[in-house]
Amino acid sequence: MKKNLIVSLILVSVFLSLLGCKNKTPTGAVYDPTGLTDSDIEEYISNKEFDLLILNYWATYCSPCKEEMRDFVKLFDKYKNDGLLIVGASLDSPSELNLMKKICGFLKINYPIVYGIKSNFRNIEIGSLPKTFIIDKNNNILQEIDGKRDYNFFKEIIDKNLTPGSTISNEVPENIKTIEKKYYSVEYYSIKNGEKYDLFFSLKPKSGFYLNGEGYPTLDIEFKLSDGCKLSPNSIKLNGAKQNDGNKNRVEIEFANPNIKKFLSSTITAIACSDSQCIKTVETADFELE
Repeated sequence: MKKNLIVSLILVSVFLSLLGCKNKTPTGAVYDPTGLTDSDIEEYISNKEFDLLILNYWATYCSPCKEEMRDFVKLFDKYKNDGLLIVGASLDSPSELNLMKKICGFLKINYPIVYGIKSNFRNIEIGSLPKTFIIDKNNNILQEIDGKRDYNFFKEIIDKNLTPGSTISNEVPENIKTIEKKYYSVEYYSIKNGEKYDLFFSLKPKSGFYLNGEGYPTLDIEFKLSDGCKLSPNSIKLNGAKQNDGNKNRVEIEFANPNIKKFLSSTITAIACSDSQCIKTVETADFELE
């Protein structure tokens, strides 16, 4: 655990809208599968940017897998610029690499393929193939699918969980505000989008501290809004140790009355650790939207 880890906060959205705030340039390519013998599928995924991930386990000996992969090619081509990432995880041994490449070429695979992985994902055993996981931008498993499905099945899931064409600028404005707390600071800025406001924020531990290391409770954040606001859900949990450094995520807020004072309050319960001890902290932070 890096002592200067910036703990990013998970997305909370009004009406469960999944508008993306990441750069949606796909990490393409893939007639040459990536070997993960010395790493892990979780580590591989953590380095990718996506708003929705389809993680598909397959093998060269699985005929239904290859039929399904034809549909994944079409889906990735259609949605790759909207934040969809598809990763094909082959359970073949490295000795089958040449066959994997031939199949990828024959099927004209246009999304990343990896191999040399374990036959389990987050303690879920991969038995019969194909096996597919639908994962959101916060690395939550939305759906676990056993067996082959068709184009329309996955398209319905994508359309439900992805908002095509809706992007928010990655440019960080100059007016970042900082709320100083005892063990960490809260950096944030907001962008007005019609009558909605997009709030980007992150927690940055003070020198000598880090937040929520392995083995410690999750980071709890509870939101309270001024009258007239709509927000659901109103609380989230986040394991800070598994987040990437510096990724500011978004809270999307819509006010029923646009003339009210625009404040969002949060209560943040975290474990602040130094080299010698860990302390439970309960802090409040009030955000004023631009």
